[in-house]
Amino acid sequence: MRHLPPIIYVLLLATFLAKTSLFLATPFLSIYLMESYHYSATQIGVILSAAGVGGIVMSTFAGSLIDRFNKQQIIYIGLMITIASYAMFPMIHSYLGFIAFSFVSTIGASLVDPTYRVLLAEYTPQDKKKLVFNVRYYLINIAAAIGPVLAAQLLFLGMNRLFYSVSITFAVNLLLFIVLFRTFKLQITENPGDEKIPFFNALYIFKKNPAFLFLLLGNLFIIFGYNQMSSTLSQYLGHQFDYSVAVKNYAYLLLVNAITVLTCQYFVFRVSKLMTTSTAMMIGAVLLPTGLILFGVTTNLIGLAIAMFIFTIGEMFVFTMWDIRIDEISEPHLKGSYYSLTGLTGLSRIIAPLIGGIFLDTVQNGVVLFAMLGGITYCAVYFFKRSRDASQ
Repeated sequence: MRHLPPIIYVLLLATFLAKTSLFLATPFLSIYLMESYHYSATQIGVILSAAGVGGIVMSTFAGSLIDRFNKQQIIYIGLMITIASYAMFPMIHSYLGFIAFSFVSTIGASLVDPTYRVLLAEYTPQDKKKLVFNVRYYLINIAAAIGPVLAAQLLFLGMNRLFYSVSITFAVNLLLFIVLFRTFKLQITENPGDEKIPFFNALYIFKKNPAFLFLLLGNLFIIFGYNQMSSTLSQYLGHQFDYSVAVKNYAYLLLVNAITVLTCQYFVFRVSKLMTTSTAMMIGAVLLPTGLILFGVTTNLIGLAIAMFIFTIGEMFVFTMWDIRIDEISEPHLKGSYYSLTGLTGLSRIIAPLIGGIFLDTVQNGVVLFAMLGGITYCAVYFFKRSRDASQ
């Protein structure tokens, strides 16, 4: 990690700070809405699904903005939108207001997150890319360990103050980038290349690169299963335990998730180097839904922790390879479009909490509930295999 451009360190630090603050507040949003506003699981699913709508809308053209225009300005605009949306959360007390918050907060992320990943790919030397993207994933999971446990201890302050902290953290990120760009005077501009690219370029890229299309379809199913951890699982625990016990147990499971990454990532990284990125992703696509199914087998905390361990190993195999795989199959002047189009996984952010909420409202048996959710997630294996075959 030595001798990398300063922008790499700022991007990694900004990612860590942002994810820490988000894990401090957003994982408990479902329980908060259920406890404070008495919304049903289906109603909460609709609120969470609005974020997916925002991601889908932005993904159709955000990549073109990133590829065509100054990435510095894209970062500024995205961060300011995020700051404003989280600062407004404490003023919301209506169902439509929470839906609007879920939608608007995703707009900023849809601009900032792919831009961060493009800049990491552009400014990182080729021989350091796997290391840098693994460090990025590692930092995200450190944030996942810190945020929820800290939140469980600070819930007495109220969810409103936790959401204020998210806004403040993104303001710090904005200042970091202002200092970076002014100090080092980086020339971060557009790189349009020689091709005539449609502004709404999803169909163009899918036709041009079917390996990316299948990769994206596979990840839709992975995100479907992964999102059950932050939506259905938290509500399921809320039904099985008292409010305070549910919050603490859920925080402990998120801690297991983070500790597994922190202690096992090097092992997963070494194993993944022995195979192609596609093969590693297929292994993850088997393990993640297996862990998901096991969530329904027991309400014992140790059993749930074992399920989370298996779930997390699968998550690691997929997500540590995800950005690397996109970098492998994408054209240099279109990376913004490729990374932005991953926002189409917002389809799963819509479908996952909605279907999870409907299943939770209608299915009383935990084994059946999570078996259905895990079975859907297994479809990712097929599409990852198709992606591998299409790229050969």
